[in-house]
Amino acid sequence: MAKRKAGTEYTAGWYDWESRQVCFSYWKNGERMQHSFNTKWYFFLRREDAEIVACRKFDGLCDEVEEAGPYIKLFLPYYDERREVFIEWLRSKGVEPLEADVHPVDRYMFDSEIKISTNPKILYYDIETDARKGGWEDVGRHRLLSIAYAGRGEKVRCLIADDSDDKGEKDLLNRFFNVIEKYDTLVAWNGAAYDEVVLRARAKHYKLYPRWNTINFLDLMQLFKKYYGRDESGSGVRISFSLENIAKTVLGKGKVKDIAVHRLIDVFNFEPDKLIEYNKRDVEIMQELDEKLGYTEAQTALAHLCNRFLCDRSSKSGYLVDGFVLKHAAKSQTAHFRTKNYNEGQEEERGIEGAFVMDPIIGLHEQVCDLDFSSLYPSIMIAWNVSPEKKIVGEADQLEDYAIAANKAKFSNMTSGSFPTIVKTALDARSHWKKEAARLEKEGQENSVEHRIAKNRSDAWKVLANSMYGMLSSPFARYYDPDCGEAITITGKTIIQKVIKLAGDYGIKVVYGDTDSVFIKSSKDQAIEFAGLAEKYLDEWVKECGALPGLIKLKLDAEFLRIFFTAKKRYAGKKATGKWDVRGLELVRSDGCKYAREFQRKMVEYVLEAAHPNAEGAKEIVMKWADELDEGKVDAEFLLLAQSLSRSIESYKVETLHVRIAKELMAKGKEVYVGMKIPYIVVGKEGARLKAVHIDDYDGKYDANQYWTGKVFPPVQRILEAVLPIPNFEWKSFLKYLNRNKKQANLFGRKKNDGKADPKESGE
Repeated sequence: MAKRKAGTEYTAGWYDWESRQVCFSYWKNGERMQHSFNTKWYFFLRREDAEIVACRKFDGLCDEVEEAGPYIKLFLPYYDERREVFIEWLRSKGVEPLEADVHPVDRYMFDSEIKISTNPKILYYDIETDARKGGWEDVGRHRLLSIAYAGRGEKVRCLIADDSDDKGEKDLLNRFFNVIEKYDTLVAWNGAAYDEVVLRARAKHYKLYPRWNTINFLDLMQLFKKYYGRDESGSGVRISFSLENIAKTVLGKGKVKDIAVHRLIDVFNFEPDKLIEYNKRDVEIMQELDEKLGYTEAQTALAHLCNRFLCDRSSKSGYLVDGFVLKHAAKSQTAHFRTKNYNEGQEEERGIEGAFVMDPIIGLHEQVCDLDFSSLYPSIMIAWNVSPEKKIVGEADQLEDYAIAANKAKFSNMTSGSFPTIVKTALDARSHWKKEAARLEKEGQENSVEHRIAKNRSDAWKVLANSMYGMLSSPFARYYDPDCGEAITITGKTIIQKVIKLAGDYGIKVVYGDTDSVFIKSSKDQAIEFAGLAEKYLDEWVKECGALPGLIKLKLDAEFLRIFFTAKKRYAGKKATGKWDVRGLELVRSDGCKYAREFQRKMVEYVLEAAHPNAEGAKEIVMKWADELDEGKVDAEFLLLAQSLSRSIESYKVETLHVRIAKELMAKGKEVYVGMKIPYIVVGKEGARLKAVHIDDYDGKYDANQYWTGKVFPPVQRILEAVLPIPNFEWKSFLKYLNRNKKQANLFGRKKNDGKADPKESGE
C-alpha cells in the first residue's frame, strides 16, 4: 500500500476491482503518478439495531463491527454480491441501513485527508466524424476523421486521419490518447452525448485501452445551461445552445462557414485543410468562451469545496452537496443518513408544502420598495436547528431545550445539528469571500486572478448554503425529511405573513409578496424604518418559539420608481438606479421568438419610461409592430422558434412540429440527439396542422398571422390589459389586426397624430 504524502493534490479516483484498493492519480515533476490504498468498506446502523445483526452472522459476510458514537459500523466486502442481499435482509427486519450506497472511493475520501486538485489540467477538444454508419441513433459507429485540441492558453492543434479506413482511424486514436495522458479533464461541447460516447466506442472497437480511470470528462454545453441564464442584452435565455449560437451571442463571431457539415467525408477527401480549419475553430471558440466567462473555473471551485473531482457528475447539485454533507458527517461522527433510494418500489414519498406567494395587486404602481429577508431559509435552519437527527419524535423531554417550527415540528437545540452547522459555515465563508471580492473591486482589481478566485469561492459557498434546504425537501436525496422541509417552508410562510399583517397595522400597503420578499408602497426612508420595526417584532416571536433570535434580517433590496404586475411571479419595474428588474415575462424567457420578446420589451419600456403612459400611445406601438410583421419585414433571427427533444424520437406518440423536423434532419443524415433544440420557422398551415421548416431550409416567407395571434401579441396583450385597461375597448380585438380590411384604416381607432398621443411616449 502506498503512503499518502501530506499536501498531495489528486486529480482522479477509482476502485480497482482486482486488487480491491482505492486508487488516486496525481502529478509529480510533470509525470502522472498513482497512489493505491487498502481500505475496508462499511456502512452504518443505529446502535439500537446492533442486536439484530449480532444474531445473524450471514455466512460470515459481516465479520467486523465497530462502535461509532450513537452508531455502529458494519464492515463487509463491497465487491461481494451478497452485500446487496444482506442489506435487503436488514430492511426486511425493519432496520434502516445508513449510507450503504457510498462508493469505496468516496468513503475513503470522506474518512481521510484526501485533497483534490484546485487546478486540474484541462484539455478542450472537438471531433469530426463520418456519420454515414449508424446514423444518429448509434453514434458509436461514427468513424473519426479528425480531432482538434488545446489546453488552457495553448495553441490549438489538429490531428487528422491518414485515411478513412480502420488503419487511419486507429492510428488517429492512438495519437490522441498520447495527448490526453498529459491532462486531467477533457472538455467538449455536447461531449456527454457525442464526443465522449464516440471516443469510448471507437476505442473499444479497436481494443484500445487508454487509462480512462485517470481522465474526467466535462460537457461545457451543460455548464452553459447551468450558468448562462440571460444574454448580455437581457433578452432572455437563448433558444439554442448550439456552439454556433452561443459563439455569436457571447463572442460576436461563430464557426467556420461554407462547409458541408452533413458530408464531412467529402471535405475530408477533397479539402482536408478546410476540415482542419473547421475543427480547430470549434476548439478556439470553447477556449474563448471559457476565458471570457470562466465557467470551468467556477465549477472547479464548487467541486473542490464539495470534495468532488471536476467532471460531468460534479455539475449535479445533489451529487455535490452529498459530498460535502457526508464529509462533514464523517468528521463529526454525530449524524449519518439513509441509503439512497432505500424506498424504491414502495409507496411514493409525500410532497411538502411550498413557499408563500401573495396574489399581487395587478396593474401599475409608483414608488414601491422591495424588502427582502437575507438568506431566509438558511437563517430558519440555523435559528430552529432544523436537521433530521435533531428532530424530536413524540413528546419532548421536559429537561430538553427545543424550538417549535410553524409546522409544529420540534427540534432539540442543546447542540447544533449537522445541517445548521454546515449552513452557518457556508454563510460565514461566503461573507468572507464576498468582502474580499468587494475589497479587490474597490482597489480596481476586478479583472485580476485574485478577484476571480474570490468571486468563484463566494458563489460556491452561496450555492452550497442555498442547496441545503433542497436536500431536506427532495425525495431523491438521502436527507429527505418532509417534517424538516416543511419546518422551513411553513415557518418562512408564517414570517412573511406576519410582516404583511404588521405592514397593514401601520397603514402600509403591500402590493406583492413572494417567498422571502415583500413589496410595499412607501418611500425609501419609510421602508428602512419599517424593516427595523419588523425585525424587532419577529425576534420576539422567534423567542416564543424557543428558537435563536437575531438571525431573521429584513433589508431594503430595491426602490422602484415604477413597477407593474400582471400575475404571480410576473412583473417589471424601474429602480431608482435606473435599471430594470424583469421577472417571469417573456422577454426574459425562452418560450417564444425574439420578435415577441423585443415587442414586449418596447411596451415595457413605454410603460416604465414614458412620462405619462396611456392607451393611445400603446396602440401606436402595437400597430407599428403589427404592420412590420404583416409586411414581411421581419428577419429570420427574430422569428426563430426552438423546442428540445426531451426523449428519443421513437417515443413521441404525437408528431409535433419539432419532432417532424427532427425526422427530416435524420433522413438527411444530420446530427439529432436527445436534449437537442430544434430551430424552426412557421411558414403556414397544412389542413389543421401548422407547417414549419428548419432554419436551414427557410426561404424568407413566414406566416405573419400565425406568429401574431400565437406568439407575438399575447405577451403584450397581458401587459396592456393589466396596466392600461380601456373602458368599452378590448385589447384582444388586436389579435385580428392582421386580418383587417386594409381599406378601413381606422377600424381599430388608428388616428393621425393630432397631439393627443406624444410620439416620444409612443416609442416611435
